Amino acid sequence: RVCNTGDTAAANIVTSFVWDTSDPVYFNPYISVSGPVSQTLSTLPASGCADFYFNVLISRNAGALDTSRIYALTTTAAGLGTISTTTYREIYVAPLTPVSNLTTTSITGPTSVSVGRFYPIVVTETTSGTGYQQVEHFLNLPNSVLGLTSVSSTFTTPSGVTHDKLYADACGWSNDPFTSTYRTCIGPAPFTGGVVSGTLVTTYTVQVLQPGTVTLVNALYGYTNGAYHLASDSGADSLAINATQPLPSIYLPIVLRNSRLRRVVATPTPTRTPTASGTPATPTSTGTITPNPGATKTITPGEARIGQNFTFSIRITNNGSAPALSVIFTDTLASYNYLDIANLTTSKGTRNISGRVATANVGTVNPGEVVDVVLTVRVNNNATGTQTPCNTAQIRFTGGTRNSNQQCFRVIGGSTLPGTGEISLEEAAWLSMRKSLLTLFLILFPMGLLAFWLGGRAMRHSATGFRRYFAAGAILIAAALITGCGLLNLGGTPEGESQIDVFFTEVPLSTPTATPSETINPLAYMPTYLFATPVAAVEAQETLPSFPIPAPTIQSTPEAGETGPDTSAIERIVIPSINVDNPVAYVPFDGRTWLIRGLKQEVAWMGDTSWPGLGGNTGLAGHVTLRGIGNGPFRYLADLTLGDVITLETELNRYTYHVREKRTVEETDMTVVSQTETAQITLITCIDWDTTLEYYIHRVIVVAELVKVEPLPNVQSSK
Repeated sequence: RVCNTGDTAAANIVTSFVWDTSDPVYFNPYISVSGPVSQTLSTLPASGCADFYFNVLISRNAGALDTSRIYALTTTAAGLGTISTTTYREIYVAPLTPVSNLTTTSITGPTSVSVGRFYPIVVTETTSGTGYQQVEHFLNLPNSVLGLTSVSSTFTTPSGVTHDKLYADACGWSNDPFTSTYRTCIGPAPFTGGVVSGTLVTTYTVQVLQPGTVTLVNALYGYTNGAYHLASDSGADSLAINATQPLPSIYLPIVLRNSRLRRVVATPTPTRTPTASGTPATPTSTGTITPNPGATKTITPGEARIGQNFTFSIRITNNGSAPALSVIFTDTLASYNYLDIANLTTSKGTRNISGRVATANVGTVNPGEVVDVVLTVRVNNNATGTQTPCNTAQIRFTGGTRNSNQQCFRVIGGSTLPGTGEISLEEAAWLSMRKSLLTLFLILFPMGLLAFWLGGRAMRHSATGFRRYFAAGAILIAAALITGCGLLNLGGTPEGESQIDVFFTEVPLSTPTATPSETINPLAYMPTYLFATPVAAVEAQETLPSFPIPAPTIQSTPEAGETGPDTSAIERIVIPSINVDNPVAYVPFDGRTWLIRGLKQEVAWMGDTSWPGLGGNTGLAGHVTLRGIGNGPFRYLADLTLGDVITLETELNRYTYHVREKRTVEETDMTVVSQTETAQITLITCIDWDTTLEYYIHRVIVVAELVKVEPLPNVQSSK
């Protein structure tokens, strides 16, 4: 798997399989490469990955047993030099025992294919018993005729997993020949349970490289507890495929009459050319104009963490000679419960998001037309460990199906501090300025009108009073107009934010005549997504649920007549130096992060941290910015200085703290909410907005220590 981690596309990629010449057994006659040792790719987009497959042949000879050969892979690209695998790997020939609990059920796919096209081949296999720690399954694809472009496998166990390799390592295999654990399971297990079992369904996507006839058979073997097993029916099922060059396309004109588009399709009908008497007729033929839609996918950035976004950009084209009809785009992430589709846009047609499936009904794509579809995919809290999912989009049209290129990306899971920033500081400042100007306008303009009204009343009694009121009204109205101009200059979106502009152009299809033409309502042809409720508006309507507060664990029980510690809920936080006076709401920890969805102007009391009345470390998180609102309650948290005062109020007491420390940490630094011996609070918000990821990549931490506890006045008086 070769990935382009740069910012621009790489060209003329050549990947080669090489044997290690420093290996003492460099030449092993029993292990060789069957087929090309180098493969090429014209372009690899930025942040894209591509898989290259090489066929290695083991001679069926007793002398091959327990021999090996070390290899490496090298890749070159235009202007980028050569890279190679940093760690060598070894092909080791182990004895295989034929067993009946590994079975190839079926091999299905097309029997006639055309050069240049992509086709799926599906292999179904079964395992019985307790399963296998390692499973290897592959077709003998001759990469001179059929090039393997991607693999997708599902299993009965583990369920819900889609695997993108020929080799399923379920237990954590040691494949380094220079370690003492070589060829054993050492973990951690990539698959839950450490085994693969049940029904295995693998889809091989192949590209036809050149004409030829091939017969595909499946190899299936597995490893468990030191034993290597081979499916006893290997080779019994097969699929014969004949690859030919596609028929040439002949371009015919599209005729326009009476302002209506008519599609002319010619069928391959033999015709005769008139010739002189006695001379045989010369046969000629016409061809069929055909559509040839395709899809190209890119994914940016190459990796993301919980709460961050990927952007899937898919460009749909038609390089054929006829329109592609009823084009439907589909991208599914159903196998990845740690990814959510947050948004979908299309430059043509209608769109729909159903769970983890995105669909765009594009309609007709004319020859040479380009349609862009963009998905925003967010990593949710289900992400555990580091995953490398691969994704392929699909387009269906009248007459066929096309798959895009496969793109792989990296998801970094694990526990994270809450993401408490929804927009950049610049956008928040724009929103705050707009709200301030709007508020000022709503005050000044009515006051100006009131001054004019009062002046009108005063004119009947005093000319001086009229002039004063009129002058005041004129000043207020002028100030209101200046404020209104400021609002107009700010516009409807902050600088850098995307806008949707729709242009209509009349193009006559024929010479205009005096005949009345049909009136077309342009709204009927606008894509429906222009009328959808914006994502920001939907999110702005969300509110934080009222979570139940669990009972704390108290180490010591008070004696009779003694007052126990304060275990009442935090209700309010006040930070005078940055004008914070906000309510506090409890949010639980779900094992990965805190459930702050819907949090607005409240400050989150972080579950699994302490109570102020019990000492230890109490965690509080607040938004730095809010979408559709502007500044959050902790917008200026980073401006706090040592000694600044912070107070918390519970139902019973007021707790006063002094700032002791301030620093910036990674979002994965969970140590900041670890329990402490001293009574303190830790305030958390986001910092360092990344314009590419559209996400705050760090957290600012303010630690304050307890200096005073006093009962609230109403509580004291009631006592």
